[in-house]
Amino acid sequence: MIRSILAAVLSFAMSATAPATPVHADAKDVAKIVGGLAAIYAVSRLIEDQRRQGQVRRTEQITRAPVYQPRYEPQPQPTRIRETPRTSPIYWSDRPAPRPFYNPVTLRVLPEQCLRQFDTPDGLTTGYGAQCMQNAVVLPGSLPPNCLRRLNTSVGERTIYAPRCMGRNGWSTRTARR
Repeated sequence: MIRSILAAVLSFAMSATAPATPVHADAKDVAKIVGGLAAIYAVSRLIEDQRRQGQVRRTEQITRAPVYQPRYEPQPQPTRIRETPRTSPIYWSDRPAPRPFYNPVTLRVLPEQCLRQFDTPDGLTTGYGAQCMQNAVVLPGSLPPNCLRRLNTSVGERTIYAPRCMGRNGWSTRTARR
């Protein structure tokens, strides 16, 4: 650290006092430069002596904690005869049966909150709102596209699922399931 400070002071002193005309140094100027260098050297020796005695603490080096890295120990594999998966006698017994991510009982249940009445020029029409059905059904991709109907209402065009068509395609209400 002292070396970097000393280098900075000397470079500043040399650049600040450099005139554009040739310099003629006399004995006084040489004495000032030597005196300045001696003062800087004395200060650096004083700081080094104080460090050795423990009066000035050095900055401690930071040590990082070791990073946990689990050791890989391969598990012994049972020896099996290489067979094609479908002909292997252990192929199906090794794997658990797949579990569906939905309840099959509630898969095709029509949500009651989507049932609405729409005012059309032909009178009141009941149906399930298409947007509501897409958001409320467990598997929206299983909704039958042939049950979609376009209605002209007093508010504008609406898309609904027809209740009878939904019933013919295997969909039911909660009350019919009980």
